[in-house]
Amino acid sequence: MIDEALEKRVAEWLRSGGYPLEMQVAAAFRKSGFRTIQSEFYDDPDSGKLREIDIDASVQREIADTLVRVSFSVECKVSRDKPWVLFTTGDALLAEPATVAQRAATPLGQRFLYGLAWQKRIQRLPLFALPPRPSYGLTQAFGGEDRAYEAMMGAAKAAAASVQKSASWHGLCEIAFPLVVLDGRLFEAFLVGDGSTETRETASGTLVWRQQIVGMPHTIIAITTLANLDAFLGQAVETADALLKAADDLPKVLRRAEQTSRRIASRARRRLRLAEG
Repeated sequence: MIDEALEKRVAEWLRSGGYPLEMQVAAAFRKSGFRTIQSEFYDDPDSGKLREIDIDASVQREIADTLVRVSFSVECKVSRDKPWVLFTTGDALLAEPATVAQRAATPLGQRFLYGLAWQKRIQRLPLFALPPRPSYGLTQAFGGEDRAYEAMMGAAKAAAASVQKSASWHGLCEIAFPLVVLDGRLFEAFLVGDGSTETRETASGTLVWRQQIVGMPHTIIAITTLANLDAFLGQAVETADALLKAADDLPKVLRRAEQTSRRIASRARRRLRLAEG
């Protein structure tokens, strides 16, 4: 005999825990051409303990003896009764090359991004270009457990762990994007000209977090509402496709990275000599 009351309780428990959201987001990534793994475990870079990330999604291709991979470490959160708030600013939080270079990546991936970072067409890709008002902070409204902080920390640590795990594999060029998907309402708060605070609802945002979780001065995290997920996935596909195409010229890009690095180091030495002399 079917226990309909128990089935209803189980369904309500699943919804309250966000499990249907994880399945929905994973299905959307798969539909967009990404390979997905749900409930993936990773080693926490700080504690060394095993943690769980809701979704690991990736797309990759082999170029000669190199595997080029673009991945997303995705945390899914349900917060319908407590909106999340992004604290945003019209100030430029990062120079355009830094929005490309300051990403979670394997050593080869870091050199690859550094070689691309000064190209305008790369800077303008949807997941590299910052919005007019990027965010420097994120919180959950109305008190209680701050699930927003928990989500962005989980996504960032999972992205860092993904590239650290493969750091010794010299043939892997991986770039990992932390992502938080919110089933709820998202707002941004910012100062206006008279010094007052304005609040507006938004579908997405980019957090430029001054935390070195991914081994860079900033950790850049994408935030999107569930309602905006299809639009975000369009941006993800465009960015991933452009990176995989740029990898066709991987040796050239890596040489450019080395030349740029030497040029910047030379300028720094000249400035130091002028300061000392």
